[in-house]
This record gives sequence, structure tokens and C-alpha cells, in this order.
Amino acid sequence: MFALSDYSDPMKLRVKEVRMARGLTVQDLSEITHISKSHISELENNKKTANGNKLSQLAEGLGCSILDLIDLPELSPDVRR
Repeated sequence: MFALSDYSDPMKLRVKEVRMARGLTVQDLSEITHISKSHISELENNKKTANGNKLSQLAEGLGCSILDLIDLPELSPDVRR
């Protein structure tokens, strides 16, 4: 079974992709989530990682699940078994 801890690269987030798909600016998301614009920008550019609380705030503000915000690596057929 695949676990996030098995993935050696830093966790990549899809915050910008989801935010833009919903027609929101960084300012909009900041106001909705009460997370600073600079912090959101750093998350979107993978300069910072988000803890569970921040991921939850972002997911709620974007109307999606936390899993929608995580860019999981493609699994090889061996891992899928």
C-alpha cells in the first residue's frame, strides 16, 4: 500500500490550480481562509509546506477535500497491487 511517507520528494500542493479553477484570487482565498496572501503564495509555489490545519482551512475555503489539494505521484503498476 502506498503511504505519503513513502514518497521522498516534498509534498506538492495543487492550491493554485484549484483556486484558479474556482475563479478566486489569492486575495479572495486569503479573506475566506484567514491565511495571509504571502503564506498562500509560498504554498502555491512550493516554498512552504502546509500542516493539517492549514490544509483543512484551504480545502474548506476552496470547497474541496484535502486530497484534492495534494498532488500525489503516479503509482506504478507494482504499487497499485
